[in-house]
This record gives sequence, C-alpha cells and structure tokens, in this order.
Amino acid sequence: MPRCVEIKKLDDWRHVDPEETDLVIYCEPFHDRVVIDDPRSRRELCDTFQSMQDSAKMPDKESRVDVVIVSEHSMVEAWKEHNDMQLFEDVVELYRPTAEETPLDVEKRYKSCKRRGAGDVLGNMLAYSDAYIKQWRTDEIDQALMDSAKEKFKKKALVITGPKGSGKTNFAVNLVSTCYEENQCVVLTETSEWKHVILGEVSVIIIDEFAGKFKYNASTTEGWLNKFDLIYAAVVQGKVNVIVTCETTRFKKVLKTYSGHALLNHRIQMPGRGTGNITVKEEPLSPFSDSSDTPEMDEAVVTYSREDKREAPGRNVKENLPEYRSIRDINIDIALFDYCEMPDGTVVCIGYSRADVLKEYITKLNLRNCTMEGPFKLDYQLNCISFPEGQEIIIFTQEKNKMQHATVNDSGIELGEIKNIPVNQGWKKVRVHGGKYIICTNVSVCIYDQTWKRIREITHDRDNNPLFYDTLPSSESKQSKNRHITDITTGEELFFVSSRVKIVVCNYDGDVTRVFRAEAKGIAVYSEQLLLTWSDHIVSVYSVTGVFKKMLLHENHMSSLFYSKKNKMLFLRKFDNEKIVCIEDSST
Repeated sequence: MPRCVEIKKLDDWRHVDPEETDLVIYCEPFHDRVVIDDPRSRRELCDTFQSMQDSAKMPDKESRVDVVIVSEHSMVEAWKEHNDMQLFEDVVELYRPTAEETPLDVEKRYKSCKRRGAGDVLGNMLAYSDAYIKQWRTDEIDQALMDSAKEKFKKKALVITGPKGSGKTNFAVNLVSTCYEENQCVVLTETSEWKHVILGEVSVIIIDEFAGKFKYNASTTEGWLNKFDLIYAAVVQGKVNVIVTCETTRFKKVLKTYSGHALLNHRIQMPGRGTGNITVKEEPLSPFSDSSDTPEMDEAVVTYSREDKREAPGRNVKENLPEYRSIRDINIDIALFDYCEMPDGTVVCIGYSRADVLKEYITKLNLRNCTMEGPFKLDYQLNCISFPEGQEIIIFTQEKNKMQHATVNDSGIELGEIKNIPVNQGWKKVRVHGGKYIICTNVSVCIYDQTWKRIREITHDRDNNPLFYDTLPSSESKQSKNRHITDITTGEELFFVSSRVKIVVCNYDGDVTRVFRAEAKGIAVYSEQLLLTWSDHIVSVYSVTGVFKKMLLHENHMSSLFYSKKNKMLFLRKFDNEKIVCIEDSST
C-alpha cells in the first residue's frame, strides 16, 4: 500500500524517510506573505523545495518520494516572482475565486484535475453527465444568443428559459462545452443529487428543469429553492458555477409565487420553434421521408421552422426501456471475445485461454449457472462466430481466410467441414443472416450471397459522403483509430454498423436507411426498437432511429458486450473478469 504523510512545517521534511514514505503532502508552505518577502525564510524554502524536487526525480524507486504542495493561487504566484523553480512550472488549479470585478473567463477551457474512482457516486454522475452532454451537443447553434449567454455567464450563474421544445437543454450543454473539458460538469435532475457534488472537483452544474420536467411541480420547485442558498454561497465564493433551465410559464409562476432568488437573476430567453433557427435534438429524419431534399443526417437533430407544425416524432409514446436487476461477477478460464445465440437460448462463444493466449477454444456458455460446456480446442486462430439457421453455427478465421461449419446439440459441439472464404479484403468480422454474409473491413461493409457473389458494398451515403472515414481512402484514414468500424450486429429486418463516432443502419439489400451520432465500441440488438451500445465504461440505450434513451449501467474496463434475448442477460467481458447482468423491461 502507498504510504503517505502530511507535513506542515519546514523542518518536517528532514524527518521523511524514503524507505518508509511514498508520498508527501506539504500544506500551505507560504502560510504568511512574510515567508516569501523575508530573504532568509525564502532561502530556507528554496533549499527545501530543491531537496523535494531532487527526491521526486530519483531514478531508484526505493529512494524516490512524490511530493504534492497545496497552497493558495496568489501565494504561488507571489513566490514565482522571486524564484523560477521547475517545481512550480506545472501547477494544477482546482478553482480560482471570482468577483464582480474579476468575473469568470468563459472563453478559457478549464481542464479537469481529478477523476473519481470506480464505484464512487460522483464518478458515476460525472460519467453519465459527460455522455449526456455529448449526446445533446450540436455544432449548429444561434451564435448571437450564445455570445449573449457567455457574457451573462461571467456572473457565474445563468438561467435559460424558453417554451417547450425550444432547445434549452441543448443550449445549456453547448454553453458548457465551449467553456469546459470533459469530466467537469454534473447534470442534476433531483434535489437529492446536490449532496454528492464535491466542491473543487466539479466546475459547473446544470440544474435541468428545476420547476418540473413535464408539468409544474411545486414540491420539486420548493426543494430546489431550499437548496439555492447553499448553492449560491458556493457560487459567490467561486467554488462552482451554475446553469438552470426552466420552461417559461413555469419560471414565471416561480417568480410570482416565491419572489425569485439571487441565483436566478441573470437569464437568457430561448425563442419558440417558429421564431428562429434554434436546433433541437430529436429523432433524425429518415433519408427516405416524403421530402426529397432532406439530407442524410449525421446526428440526431431536427430544425423546426414556422411552417413546421407537426408534432415531433416519438413524443407521448410509452416505451419499455431496459433496467438492470442484478450483477454477478464470474471468473472463467477462457477470455471470450465473440458470441452467438441459438433459437433455444443456447449461447456459443469463442475465446482464448487466459493461461496461454495461443490456445483458442469454442464452448457453450450457460448464463444461468455461469459455467462452460466443453470447451473444445481449435487448431487455428479464431476471429468471429455467427449463427445462420437451425442448429448450425459458422466459425470464421481470418488467419487462413477459412470458415468451419459446426453443429450444436445437447451432447456438445460437432465440428464439420472447413471451407475457403473466396474473398480477400482484409475483413475483420462476419455475420450471417438470411443466407447472406455481411463482412466488414475497417472502412467498408460488403454483402455476399451464399455462393459468395458480392451483392453490395457500403462505403458512402447517398450524397457520396464517406460513412466510416472523413477523407478519401488513404493509408492514414484506413488506419484511423477514430473512424474505423468497431462492430456489426444483425436484427430481423436491419443490421447495424458502429464506429467510434456514429452508427450506420442498413437493410439486407445494402441500403443505408439511417446514420446517427453515437460513440460505440460495441453494439447489440435489445429489441426491434432498441439498441445497446458500450463505449469506454458506459452501456447506453438508443432507439434504432438514433434517439438516446438512457444510461443503462457504468462499468470500468469493458472489452466486449453480448446480449442474450432469450435469457434476458447481458454478458460483459472485462480485462480481468466477466460480469453477467440480468435485464428486464421497465414495465415488468
């Protein structure tokens, strides 16, 4: 375990033994301005700081001691006027107090200095908020209104009001995105969440629809007003900044009923749908809608105009969204990396031995009791597995460009004939559906029939824009870590291709029916209406039309995801173990 000591006096450093200490925290070395101005005290500090710097740079780990110095910003700046030491070149600023004469510089992007650990409540709130901000952020915004908001936000608290559907939340997250890096903002929807905000670790909070989301809620309003004195005190001291959103008529009712609050003094009013080009996050329009000039959408946005009187799609529709009920850790000897589900719910997987990565296996996985049946060792390097029909599966190996049929029954897995794959595209994954092979490379998807005759290649949208990379094909773009295809999965009528920035939806004729923005290292079909995606440490739920629905769960170090429809279980492979999550509809 790391050994840490705190020192508060200069002489304490002499008693630090590197063999017994890993980290030293020196609190307030400049406890008085006299220490900085007095030449003798300054020289003693210089000698101590130099000793700390030398100790922190020792190549021998046993002799090295890491040092953290905690001080007020003004004292550090005063010290640097007298001494140009390398120790103070890289200063982490938790927050800087602001006042009317020195307001917040909203043009500066503030960087995070700390990330909360796994399992921490604030860490989960930050992760959910980051994903929420990414989903609702857009490049299209009223710049004049944004400039006005930035000016008012210098007062450190801002209220954004507007009619229903005017883009208040969208505008709020865009304002935050212009001022802060990731992991600095928390979105609060309930008053109880405020107690988890740690001042100094969160730079800004968004209180979304504080008077009620769907209708005026007096209880919710009073709850927030009771918290506003505490929040305002933190704002005045420069410890946190606040953005509040509220529907216009509800906000007027708050002012009439409760006479307002100092936190609500600086406001921005959003125009209604028919009074400007305010971009509102909604379902993307289908490229095959009635309007022939509707462009292919790269993100889920719709711009409402005065003439557009239709109700936004997807509203007032009751949905059964997935909820996770329990999580079970399991430890198995094989690191599984691809999966398929048989009609009876049998899950067949492929993976490699944790003890010897050169040994690869195929096995049946019993999700109910977390056991493997088999496993059967294979003599070639595996790539992926797919279920075509009946009791048959197909194993694909990229190493030799071959595939092997296998039959799954109660007694186990019977391996069949090995065949050549008569295509040479540098493919990375194959899925089989309805007698067709769907093959993806880093930057394209191809559909083949049962005789391996190519039916369609998918690389561009209907406007000839590349789907999986930004520029024309080149060695650089094809190797891009930000744009290549990460996963492909099949549904009954559609299949879905994910990348780090978007999801492409296609039918089995090869037509691109929809494109929407979403970060996804992996993707699974939850139902004919919903998708599960994972990216970094978050599993999210999207509609197949591209609307973000919810965060399902937060789990660090995920490397693959598989959802079993029949068993209603989510299998998460992590770097060090596996987890099984039971899933149920919110209506059950």
